[in-house]
Order: sequence, then C-alpha cells, then structure tokens
Amino acid sequence: MKRGFLIFNPFSGSRPKTEAIIQDVVSQFAAQKIEIIPSPTKAGGSVMSQVQEMVSQSPDLLVTWGGDGTINEVVNGMFGSDIPIGILSGGTANLMVRELNIPQDLSAAIQAVGSGRIRRISVGQGNQRYFLLMVGIGFDSAVIQNVSIPMKRMLGKLAFGISAFQTAVNYGFPEFKVQFDGEQTDCVFAVICNARHYAAYFVLTPDADISDEYLYLCLFKDPGLARLFYYAFHALRRTHLHLPSVQIVRAKEAVIFGDEAIAVQADGELVGSLPLKFSIHPQSLSVFVP
Repeated sequence: MKRGFLIFNPFSGSRPKTEAIIQDVVSQFAAQKIEIIPSPTKAGGSVMSQVQEMVSQSPDLLVTWGGDGTINEVVNGMFGSDIPIGILSGGTANLMVRELNIPQDLSAAIQAVGSGRIRRISVGQGNQRYFLLMVGIGFDSAVIQNVSIPMKRMLGKLAFGISAFQTAVNYGFPEFKVQFDGEQTDCVFAVICNARHYAAYFVLTPDADISDEYLYLCLFKDPGLARLFYYAFHALRRTHLHLPSVQIVRAKEAVIFGDEAIAVQADGELVGSLPLKFSIHPQSLSVFVP
C-alpha cells in the first residue's frame, strides 16, 4: 500500500471540511490502496515548512485539498523532490483543476489519484517563489488585497468581482517596466501566465501550455478606469488579443521592475513586491490526472 499526506485547508471553499467528510476521504483513499494521513494547514502557520517536514519522511505522494493558493504553497514546500502530487478541488476559483481537467467531484478526483496516471507540468519561478498558474502585477493584486477571508468564504467568486469594482474606483495604475528577449516595454498591468486559465471567467493567453517550456506575458499598457473596463470587456470575449495597447509575449525569461509598492500575486495569493525575475522549469512536476 502506498503512503502519503493529505494537506488541506479547513477553511477554503464554501463547503466545510468536517471530521466526517475528512474520514470519508481517508476511507476512499484506502479503497485505492493508499494510506493517507490528513494534515490540516494552520492559521498563521507556514504551509511550506509543514510540507518540507512531510517530504523529509519520503512519502509516495502528496495530495492537496483546498484552493489554488494551497496548491501553490504545497508546491513551494516540495519543489525539487520527485514526489507526485494529487489535487482535490476545495477552494474558490479552483483554476488548477480546470486547467488539468481534474474532476470537481471528490470521489472522482480520488479515483484519478488512485489510477496512477501522471502528467508532467512546468513550474514558473518569480525570484524565489514558484507558481503554477500565473503571477499578476498591479491591478489584480490590489483586488486580492481588498478581499477579506470572511468575504471570500461567504460570497465565493463574487467577492472578487465586488472587490474589483471597489478597487478600480481609486486605483492609480502605476507604471512599471517589463524586459524580455532583449526588449523593454512599459505597462500598468501584467499577467505572467504558465497556464491558460486566469481568474474566474478569463483566458488571457489561450496559447499557453502548462507543460511547455515558455511563459506567456499578457501586458496591458493604457491606464485609467475606462480603459480597465474596456480591457475587461474584450478579455471576456477573448478579443483583447487584437488590441494595439495589449501585448502578448512568449518568453523563457522576463524581468519586471518598478515601485516596490506595486502589489504582486501568485496563483491568487499575495507574495511580494517588485523587482521580479521570471523563469520556467519545463515539465518539472508530476501531477495525477484522469
């Protein structure tokens, strides 16, 4: 029987992870011949340190059960090991499960882990932080700053929509610089994508492939509230790709520098400030998929 750890965020998503549900998940893993040890994340604790301790025990697998932020923290704690990870949907946006076509249904996702089918995916890096989906610099990070945990728990995806409107009214759209492939450009909002899915309803870089050797930069260059809504309208229709003030770049490395006060998010969690140097680790992580 294989042995692994289940790292779960007790408070992510709209459905509480009760003791009864946790024990049912453990039983379902046992039916797949996997002994899984539940390990909840702790408020104010370091998930990365928690995962590093698990990695030191040489488990056969790690399973995350939470949102995209929980997955990000688990990967930052175990990246560089050869341990495969399983993903159970349990957050608000759940972009990773959509990106990899992992079932939202818990039982089906557990069976996918039990099947043993692996997909190798690439991992992005910004300074010392790893990411799977994207890094946002500017407006979207300010939106995340303004979403409280109770608000996110109560309203789900709607919390980000409300925060976006509230943030947009007073946002200053500070400019910063992006360097890639020997070129430099200025913009007011940038998303460095490793995957196609971004936020709840947007696909900013439709050509992105989470298993290839490139990052995909989506750069918005014009400031202002009216321009922001203009970009959002086109991004929902995926016609932003044809706007002259939007630039899509495929690169293996990029550098972004500007005011340290400009917020930065990775996979939906605030992570730091500028400057940032980006790179990609192609097909460096094993994930269980259906």
